[in-house]
Amino acid sequence: MQFSERTHTTDVLPVADDRYLSMTMESRRQLLGGYLDKSLRAKPDEEENEFWFSAGYLWTPEFSPMNFKEMSEKDYLLALELARHLLIDREDINTPDERLAFETLTSVYKVHLQPQDQYIPFVVQKLLQTIKRDPEFKQAVCCLKVCAKLQADMDERHLDKPIVVVYPTPGKESAQLVLDRVYDTLHSFEGIANGRTPALNQAVDNLIYYAQGDRDWKEKYLAALHKKHGPTYTAHGLLELDGTHFRGNFHLIPSPKRNRTELMFKQGE
Repeated sequence: MQFSERTHTTDVLPVADDRYLSMTMESRRQLLGGYLDKSLRAKPDEEENEFWFSAGYLWTPEFSPMNFKEMSEKDYLLALELARHLLIDREDINTPDERLAFETLTSVYKVHLQPQDQYIPFVVQKLLQTIKRDPEFKQAVCCLKVCAKLQADMDERHLDKPIVVVYPTPGKESAQLVLDRVYDTLHSFEGIANGRTPALNQAVDNLIYYAQGDRDWKEKYLAALHKKHGPTYTAHGLLELDGTHFRGNFHLIPSPKRNRTELMFKQGE
């Protein structure tokens, strides 16, 4: 069976920006901010046109609000915090409150990119260009963040941190769309990867990864289960054994694989 499929080469290398390696964090923040277009922001009159620093990362302004189902962004973020507390040591979902909390908690996805430091400006620029020209992608992306510290300056404990993070708006559908667009935009530049896999992530290629849920919460959740059952406990409760997803139909499918599967179904009809 013949498939029409876009071909990718993985030996394409953009020009490295070695200036980035010797810049101060403030200079890097200003450089990345120069790639932002005011028209991208969800609230163009209320926010500065720049990256801002928080929790070790440089963040973009918001592109699209994190609304979920009937919840506003404010209500969603509150429901998410309550869900994290309610389910911190649950191993099964039984009550209506637990089901709502689980639905909220499982709506969180992140797409991670692991470029070498000198290619971070290139990756950010490519993502912002795609957001600007693709309204569907823009609507599915809440924001981006970039690790503020260079990898050469990280201690051993933090080498599995994600370098560039794309936050989809809540839900599997948005996350799938974001993963597809990120793959189409950057897969051919796989050769710029730093060779490090972020913790509790599903690999798409050497550069692109994704995860469901928050790493900090998942680590606290597993610690709570070990405290509850003892250090020899090997099950993962609500999580799959590798910790990348919650138990259930939550896996994303990289676009080339999904496109082949969809084509096979169509040709078999």
